[in-house]
Amino acid sequence: MGESVSKFLKMDGDKAVPGAGDTNKVVKSPKKDHFGLLLNKACWTKILSYVEDPSDLHSVSNLGSPLLDEILKSRMASALFLLALPILMQNQDLSPSTRTVDDCLASGTCNELFKPHVYSCSDLDEIVDFKCQAEWVKGNPFILGYLKLNVECKLELCELGLSLLQNHGQVLRRLTLINFLDNRMSEALNHCPNIEYLALFSGLSPRDPEGNSLELALPSLPRLEHVWFQLYEHRRKRKQYKTVAPWARSFLLAYGLQLKTLHCDHSVFLSGIQWEVFSTSLVNLEELQVNWLDLNSAPIFEIFIKVNWLKLKRLYLNEWFGEAVEFSKSTLDTLDHFKDYLEELHLPKFITQNLFMDENNEIMNEKANIGRFPRLKRVSARESNVDSQMWTTFTTRFVNIECLRFEMDNRHDPYSPLTLSKNRMEWFFSNFKKLQYILWPRQDSSSGVRQLYIAYMKNGKSYKVYENKMNSVIGY
Repeated sequence: MGESVSKFLKMDGDKAVPGAGDTNKVVKSPKKDHFGLLLNKACWTKILSYVEDPSDLHSVSNLGSPLLDEILKSRMASALFLLALPILMQNQDLSPSTRTVDDCLASGTCNELFKPHVYSCSDLDEIVDFKCQAEWVKGNPFILGYLKLNVECKLELCELGLSLLQNHGQVLRRLTLINFLDNRMSEALNHCPNIEYLALFSGLSPRDPEGNSLELALPSLPRLEHVWFQLYEHRRKRKQYKTVAPWARSFLLAYGLQLKTLHCDHSVFLSGIQWEVFSTSLVNLEELQVNWLDLNSAPIFEIFIKVNWLKLKRLYLNEWFGEAVEFSKSTLDTLDHFKDYLEELHLPKFITQNLFMDENNEIMNEKANIGRFPRLKRVSARESNVDSQMWTTFTTRFVNIECLRFEMDNRHDPYSPLTLSKNRMEWFFSNFKKLQYILWPRQDSSSGVRQLYIAYMKNGKSYKVYENKMNSVIGY
């Protein structure tokens, strides 16, 4: 019976509604709801329970029956999303954000429709709301397997979050926990055995009742390859960096060997953990991003010089807002240490006034054992360093770069980009022989958060390109 009804309902709008003349249009039903006259709600509810194919449900929604729409209301969000996603994936103007499936399909614009990339729970109402929705969603309520959960270090929210993870954590592939209670962290992760990406942002490091830092007993997560963790309380409190050590060491020992990507703040490397731990735990690391660097971050480069990361392909170094990093001999030695492996490099804002002088007041560039970076194709740097002398040092190293990207300084005012002079642009193309593009930042007020760049080409042409389309335009 169910199959017969399904076939009957799977029809074009012109056949479903008398008088429809254009099969390319969705035609509304007459004012009378003929379906309600034929059978009562209980009968239709039973019949439609056999209709599971999203296309069939879509056909039913085109019939324009208020009765059928009411019966199918709780099922249509997930069904229509499965039909819409393949189309939306082809549209590069749509960017992922944080909404439920219902929010996506209830919205009137395509940009809003593509929001279920991640479900974000950031307060009590949102967590309770999602738990209610998950009860009637058939299958995986997270659709793309990504949950962002902020419990604000509150026990009540933490308990609700744990309940949510206990019921659905096994379907998650990506998980972000913000301000989660550290003594419940292991329990939360234990409910998510299949995650591949884990981001932890916390205001507190784990401590015992006396306030001493604690290591975490972490569960096995065999698929985990990408980790991003950050402790807000240590952002500007250097004396507390050592309290990060047990917390960071727990993750390095539990997951270090399987990690391909690690993003963290500088306190992890300034916490007192021995360099041997980093070297032996991260032997398979392919991408490293270190944030919040400043003039006191020199010890980090001393660690980098010693580690044995033979698979590191991408290195991203970011300064703290309004700060800069000294370009010293140890900085240059760090880059040279990874020269055989790096394919992509992001440089922080550097202070380079003493670039060529070492501690003996000798020219650094003449003493250095200069080596080429054979695989390095993409380099990015801050716009304020465009005229820095460091580029002269790089001409003998970055011999194969094809794309040089300048970014706005990491500051609170992103709307005042500097300019790239014609002479400086010609200098870059002349000294980096394989350079094909220079990307220079511009802020487009009409684009919202999208970053606009001017792409200057070696052949003299230039054009505008948005960051979210950069891969398709120039392959960056």
